[in-house]
Amino acid sequence: MKNVTQNRGKRTAGIDGAKWITPNSRMNAALKLSDKKYKAELLKRVYIPKLGTDKKRLLSIPTMYDRAMQALYALSLTPVAEATAAPCSFGFRKYISAKG
Repeated sequence: MKNVTQNRGKRTAGIDGAKWITPNSRMNAALKLSDKKYKAELLKRVYIPKLGTDKKRLLSIPTMYDRAMQALYALSLTPVAEATAAPCSFGFRKYISAKG
């Protein structure tokens, strides 16, 4: 829950418009998290300007509930991935670096 509600995107609502800013809203949301019949919601699509050019890029924003579920899945799958990863594999592994 902390990863979802205390990062830079905490004030960015998804397609449902929900924001978990107050402690009460965070607690209610934490109590509702369940993987039973979980299905991700649609993404909010926003075009944001690219740095240094006049072009824009597409940004897809999930709902707060979907962000929390993704964080829970990542927390549960990371130990499994670390246990089965090759010792010489450094890509996308937290706290692991080829530089030593």
